[in-house]
Amino acid sequence: MYCVPYNYDMTVHEGGTYDKEFRWLVTELLTPVAIAGCTALLQVRKKITDADPILELTHITDPWAADGDSGIYILDDGVDPLLEGYWKIYIKDEDSLGLCDLHKDIGAVYNMFLYNTDDESILKQYGKFTIIAANARRVTV
Repeated sequence: MYCVPYNYDMTVHEGGTYDKEFRWLVTELLTPVAIAGCTALLQVRKKITDADPILELTHITDPWAADGDSGIYILDDGVDPLLEGYWKIYIKDEDSLGLCDLHKDIGAVYNMFLYNTDDESILKQYGKFTIIAANARRVTV
């Protein structure tokens, strides 16, 4: 099966929540692609050659809820046609906190793969992943 590439640059603010929905459409027909039952994995690296990711998000099987776990949610439930083709990338504020350890913006790269029920990668979302350093610091007393 062919893996469809999709380039999208992401910007995350350190210590801030990132919440973005995406939808896969067949461009010519504007028809959504059914992704119910798919899984996903996203990894961010400062350099593409780095062995270890600085951030990794996995597929979350629970329904998405505000302040839920960071991860990738497949919103396509296979029943509601209005949800067909949708997924959400969600990063909680505490999971992005401290990524800019030198208080400098980070220019990184990421890949996210959607896998079908046969564990074949069917979509590769990729691009630049910028983390904007936070000025404010949480202080605990």
